[in-house]
Amino acid sequence: MKKGALRKKTALALLAVIMLCGLAARLHGMNRYSLWFDEYFHAFAAQGILEKGEPVLPSGELYGRASVYSYLVAAGFKLFGTGDIPARMPSVLLGVLSIGLTYMLASHWFSRRVGLISAFLMALSPFCILWSQMCRLYALFQPAYLLLVFFFFRLF
Repeated sequence: MKKGALRKKTALALLAVIMLCGLAARLHGMNRYSLWFDEYFHAFAAQGILEKGEPVLPSGELYGRASVYSYLVAAGFKLFGTGDIPARMPSVLLGVLSIGLTYMLASHWFSRRVGLISAFLMALSPFCILWSQMCRLYALFQPAYLLLVFFFFRLF
């Protein structure tokens, strides 16, 4: 091991602390505002999934946009109950997953130290925290892109 290099167990322990801090930052103040207009589409679609088995809005219209995310919100409703915070929990969990994926990508390309710094920046980034507190499909993009980049460079 190079001088100054982090051991794997130490790095993973620090990553766990960073991810817990990221989770706390995403949960803090999440109930400050109720759902806003666009968030209701996923919440209503998730209720439709639970009641009718498909993402149907109260109007009877099928909501096919971002079905994967609507199913994640439905799973959140099933696990945590219905409401504003449970509707936003999939975004929170996807945001925390992004912290771990950022570490994975940066440590693979550079070093564990760079991975931890990158994960720390992701954990406390106001932009990332904001998107992790909204019930919108955009929270799904970040981990998807990180995985896409990781596997793309892994294959080529």
